[in-house]
Amino acid sequence: MLAAGYSQSVGVKGFNLAAGLFSVMGNQNAGDPSWNSVQNSVTQNAIAQNRLKNTFGISVEPGWNVSKDALGYLKLAWIRSQFNMSGSYSQSDGFRSSWDYTQNINGFGYGLGGKYVFTENIYVTIDLMGVSYRSTSYGNSIGGGNVSNSQTLGFVGIGYKF
Repeated sequence: MLAAGYSQSVGVKGFNLAAGLFSVMGNQNAGDPSWNSVQNSVTQNAIAQNRLKNTFGISVEPGWNVSKDALGYLKLAWIRSQFNMSGSYSQSDGFRSSWDYTQNINGFGYGLGGKYVFTENIYVTIDLMGVSYRSTSYGNSIGGGNVSNSQTLGFVGIGYKF
């Protein structure tokens, strides 16, 4: 994950408000469903791979300075990911099909985090965030459906304060 943000103490002593941008590098597994059935003596098999990639977001983090060196905060975020579903379908009578479906999806993230300052410029951060994405519809040669994605993200990082 790569992140950048700005944080400022505001109003009531100890209250802190931050905003940030972040990007999650690489692919994130979103499940690998498979199913089998028999209809009219024909066995049907399908397997899919679901991935989230190119994930980025914007966050707002209201928090409280619990000590001179420690900050606890809530994390609220708008997140966009690219959802990819690819798979194959086969029947015992020889019919075969495959698909590769990609769509951008938006979600809302919510969680908790903390930062601890080690030196004047270096700190460690820990975040835990759940994300709920909007349902997306897909279709292919054998049918279609809806997919609802959610994910839990955990981050541990080292930051530098400019």
